[in-house]
Amino acid sequence: ICPHNCGINRKNGQIGRCKSTDKIKIALVSLHKFEEPCISGENGSGTIFFSKVNERERLIRGILNDVYTALSEKGYNPISQLVGYVMSGDPTYITNHNGARSMITRIERDEIVEELFNSYISNQMKDKKEPLK
Repeated sequence: ICPHNCGINRKNGQIGRCKSTDKIKIALVSLHKFEEPCISGENGSGTIFFSKVNERERLIRGILNDVYTALSEKGYNPISQLVGYVMSGDPTYITNHNGARSMITRIERDEIVEELFNSYISNQMKDKKEPLK
């Protein structure tokens, strides 16, 4: 299914160029009636779009959620504390409560920024909001 065709065996736990595991999900199933009848015949054709389940992204999201909760529980402003950590690299911006500091240091700061951008842009597209100007 993967267009990169890197030849790895995902069933043995290998991760390929696209960083996908053996877990994929169906993102869209669509019927195309009357499209290219010479190819699709009388009943039309179908399309299935797959999307990968990226375990690393899932881990990062889980850690961010846990850290956010820990900071909130201790009365901190989670956004300010996370920004301070991402900008400075100083883990003391993150509380030790519920192991939050230990968790956040298991992921690279650039991965945090990348996940936040991905999440923001995905939500903007989903909500069909106008981009920021």
